[in-house]
Amino acid sequence: MDTEGMRSKSGLDLTEGPDATASPTDARTLAAIERSIELDESAVRRRFRQNVAMAIIFALAALTLVLIVQMDHLW
Repeated sequence: MDTEGMRSKSGLDLTEGPDATASPTDARTLAAIERSIELDESAVRRRFRQNVAMAIIFALAALTLVLIVQMDHLW
């Protein structure tokens, strides 16, 4: 059986069976994948915070415009 064709793009060996054992290389690859997932989650959190900050800025700008218009009607 061709095991090279059964490797995924990430380099993990997808073969299963009684002789399939975890090697140090697999552990390093798994650790690298876990780190990339953590980085992706960190990027998502950072993007979420940026979106919240932009929403607050736009809300304050809209509130300022509403107050200016209301004050103009009072005078």
